[in-house]
Amino acid sequence: MATTFETAVPMRFFASVGAFFVALVPWGTRLMYGASAVFPDGEWGRLSWYASEVVLWLCIICFVVRVVSSSIHSGVPRAAPWGTMRLALISLLLFFIFLFVRSLFVSDFDVALQWTVRVLGASVLFLLMSFLNEREFRLWLVVFFASAGAVGVFGIGQFLFQTSPANTLLGVALHDPSVLGTSVVETVQGRWLRAYGSFAHPNIVGAYGVVVWLLVIACFPRVRSAAARYGLHALGLSMVALVLLSFSRAAWLVGVCAVVVIGVYAFRKQMRMVYKTLLFQIALVCVVVVLFSPLFSVRLYGQARLEQRSFDERTIGLQTAAVLFKRHLLVGVGPAHSVAFLYQENPGREPWSYQPVHNVFLLAGSELGIVGIILIVCFLLLWSIHLPMGDRRFFLGALLILGSFFIFDHFWYTLPQGMFLAVLFLGFFPRVSLLTHK
Repeated sequence: MATTFETAVPMRFFASVGAFFVALVPWGTRLMYGASAVFPDGEWGRLSWYASEVVLWLCIICFVVRVVSSSIHSGVPRAAPWGTMRLALISLLLFFIFLFVRSLFVSDFDVALQWTVRVLGASVLFLLMSFLNEREFRLWLVVFFASAGAVGVFGIGQFLFQTSPANTLLGVALHDPSVLGTSVVETVQGRWLRAYGSFAHPNIVGAYGVVVWLLVIACFPRVRSAAARYGLHALGLSMVALVLLSFSRAAWLVGVCAVVVIGVYAFRKQMRMVYKTLLFQIALVCVVVVLFSPLFSVRLYGQARLEQRSFDERTIGLQTAAVLFKRHLLVGVGPAHSVAFLYQENPGREPWSYQPVHNVFLLAGSELGIVGIILIVCFLLLWSIHLPMGDRRFFLGALLILGSFFIFDHFWYTLPQGMFLAVLFLGFFPRVSLLTHK
């Protein structure tokens, strides 16, 4: 009876709910139920539940039911030295004890608790992905790619039609290039809407496109099905176009570095399929850049009015965060409290002018201090040590890629979409070997 329950209910339901969560990650559907008592007018003071968060916790509950009902241990990371893993989990536990205790001593407990719960969910997801069996892993990855395809078509369409309709159910806002505040590329011919996809800003969809593209490239040598390869080709090309039309310089920079590294590796290892795929994608890049060369020139040279303004705002944000980090070196200003802290110190400005610094390392340092940073770094290092050598290389490579993005944007740290995307990438990338000969 226990075996029947395990097979028919917990395992299948867990896989299906998890796949639904993966599909929801790029979409910003949420229910807003309150606002910060300190900073009620800005985005960073809103209290809300994202649909992906709710489904994630349902997925976690299903997984716990499965483990408790069957007491199985299949899917545990291969050849994992339990001693190192235990130390990693202790580091993670101490990190969350620190977060909860630190949240008790901030000006807005609700905001700090909301962020802490989101990080907890993302962390449990990270651990949970280590237990995925081959079938579950494939299902989640296929759904992730399918959802990315929808985001790609939507984002490319936004640029081509120069509009983005609002949809409450999907969590998509209206974007009009003629409206101030919309992210555009401004040339002498006018204002061009950048691709947003399903996200709140083009820089997010640019990073998302690079992450999906990297997973596509990693899967290419490991699939044999012609249909799967055609699907990967189409998805890879759409992600390249999406990254280009997002006009995100950070995504371009990371993408170019990745192309160089992958190209050299594929050439040395004689991975002809990957090499040919890169050539097709580079050809697409050349076509798009030639067609819209004035827009790319504006973004690359950064001399236009909006480009200079963006650069100045980021510079001021970096300087302010550095000062904040030095002043609160040990334990920071508190989880999700850098914006509220700046608002309290310098009230009276426009709400949109209060933003987290566009650098995850500085932002985490200013909010969590050295204590929080040390604990999370210890967890990641210990976790990487317990992985088999092959998985460890992919895991460290994924961390390096994410770290490159962390230098330029904060959404990986501030938004559930960013947290979950980072965790999914860390979970998928080291385990693409499961796709061999399929």
